Amino acid sequence: LTRTDFNTDDKHDGITCLLVEMDSPGIEVRPIKNMAGGSLFSEVFFDNVRVPVENLLGEEGKGWAVTVSALAHERSGISEVAGLAKQLDEVIELAKQATRNGRRASEQPSIRRRLAKADTIIEGMRLNGQRFLTRQLKGEPLSSETSINKLHRAFLAIELGDLSLEILGNASQYLGGDETSGVDQNLWPNGVLDWPTVVIGGGTPNIQRNIIAERILGLPKD
Repeated sequence: LTRTDFNTDDKHDGITCLLVEMDSPGIEVRPIKNMAGGSLFSEVFFDNVRVPVENLLGEEGKGWAVTVSALAHERSGISEVAGLAKQLDEVIELAKQATRNGRRASEQPSIRRRLAKADTIIEGMRLNGQRFLTRQLKGEPLSSETSINKLHRAFLAIELGDLSLEILGNASQYLGGDETSGVDQNLWPNGVLDWPTVVIGGGTPNIQRNIIAERILGLPKD
């Protein structure tokens, strides 16, 4: 995104969206390492980078609408439901294997309640995703309601991670995993270190709450 018009009354007007080749002269990429040692995000510096006009995405000066549409699709979570269901199945399998105080973790009411809540939220995301997909098939734009799924996705990233570490207990401190368990225990300790990117990317939970409150529920900004 770049501002191409500085004489507009609306701060959202005059912003243009461009597609930029990452090997263009003047671009410098600096990976940002996370706690797990990976680099899912990077700093990108533009030093007198020239972009041909044919790389314009959408209309000139209407780049904000392009961005809002892209964020709505990202926040919809349509493509993530199957992966979340798989992660929940893995946590359930961990709960069936792990023992605490002589009982399987899967037999403890507090664990079962949290697993059931996660399953309910995933099903809600799936149904919301079907509504969003129906709108797209009708040629209708996605609305602010996609923030509901984004907020649920952030909750699940934290909840499934915390729950898995609680189930693993002391074993969660060991990043080597247990190859004999039949479950990739190494996935969860490492995954928890990566998940802040899932929570923050596309807008933090508080941003989603503000969007839901103001644009869906009609509450005042103050």
